[in-house]
Amino acid sequence: MTLSRPLCMLGPEFDDFLYAPVGDDPNGMPLSVLSAMARQDMDAWHEAAALVSLPRQAAIEKLTSVIAAIPDLPSASAAPETIAARLIGLLPDRGAKQRRPDVAARGGAPTTLAALASRLWMITMLMTFALFCQWLVFGSRTPARVVKDPPSVPSQTMPRAPSAPAAPGR
Repeated sequence: MTLSRPLCMLGPEFDDFLYAPVGDDPNGMPLSVLSAMARQDMDAWHEAAALVSLPRQAAIEKLTSVIAAIPDLPSASAAPETIAARLIGLLPDRGAKQRRPDVAARGGAPTTLAALASRLWMITMLMTFALFCQWLVFGSRTPARVVKDPPSVPSQTMPRAPSAPAAPGR
């Protein structure tokens, strides 16, 4: 699956739609819009943004085809059209901004001074915490003493056996 734009481009206003239940899979686990689209190798964020840009009826028809194509969705669940209409109602208003105001167009960098100050404050606090932890671990140890001239250590050599006396006259 290839992402067409960074995930941070869509704000939390899409969460109600993306995490809404579509039905249950054969194992009884709830299946959300996000997981249903992932099973079909679709980018759920891209599809959500596309659905917001469509008229309501066209969005319902498109989502109905996606729901109908979900593999292993029990047929006893509600009709795909009913599910799609409920889910389209969870999308943000079509006139609302689709981008978060604190995210720049190139890569998600904060654009407001408050957001920059907040991130700088958080980085400073994390660094302070890391240094404090390092001081706790290594600061309580006393450094090893450096000895310039080590004391002489008596050698521990084996005593020599007395040599045999030399024979006289030779």
